[in-house]
Amino acid sequence: MKKITAACLIAATMLLLLTSCKSTLRPALEEYERINKVEELDLSLLFDEEQGFHYKGIKWGMTLEEAQKASDSTISSILGYGPHNIMIYESNLKLKLLDRQNDTSSLAGVTEDDICYMVSLAFNQNSKRLTNPLTEAELFDQYLVKLKEAFGEPDDFQENTQVQERVSTVSRSYVWNYETPDGKQTQLQWSAAYVSGSEEPSIVTIGVVYHHPALDEPVEEESTEQ
Repeated sequence: MKKITAACLIAATMLLLLTSCKSTLRPALEEYERINKVEELDLSLLFDEEQGFHYKGIKWGMTLEEAQKASDSTISSILGYGPHNIMIYESNLKLKLLDRQNDTSSLAGVTEDDICYMVSLAFNQNSKRLTNPLTEAELFDQYLVKLKEAFGEPDDFQENTQVQERVSTVSRSYVWNYETPDGKQTQLQWSAAYVSGSEEPSIVTIGVVYHHPALDEPVEEESTEQ
């Protein structure tokens, strides 16, 4: 089975999140109450021997609807489309890392059979959250230590560069791999994206991925013939 191209998957998601994150104004009391209901991520929810790297009650092979119920989340909008009939949806899933709340979260699925293959949470530099004021660079470095303590040294480090409308995005990902007893290839990804030479990451994401077989299918290029 082909190795999962984690950097490509996470970089594509990052670009969608960077262009779709929106700031909203809420009354201070409502914002305070909402934030204080958000829990710190329990790393034990990201792994078990049967499902490999996953999130909470999500079992790989679930439909997106089942995955929403298992993660106590709902989908609010479509963030974008990708190759292999992939669709990425914005979710209302909220968690904290080192007491810093995520700004955006997403669930991704392969549209042909509606199977969830990725869950990710993003933290970006435009956050106005009333939580831990760590920069993205500090969050990335400090939480990497916790991930290594929980799951050991990462299996891979990947770097990918994409240019979109004259904006250059360099993404870096630490990757942990695990193959389940029934042969599913799963990953945990801890990633940061730097945009246009910024000294600090513009966005940090943590994500779990199941390598859906459809991701190995070749992507048809559009014909350039007139």
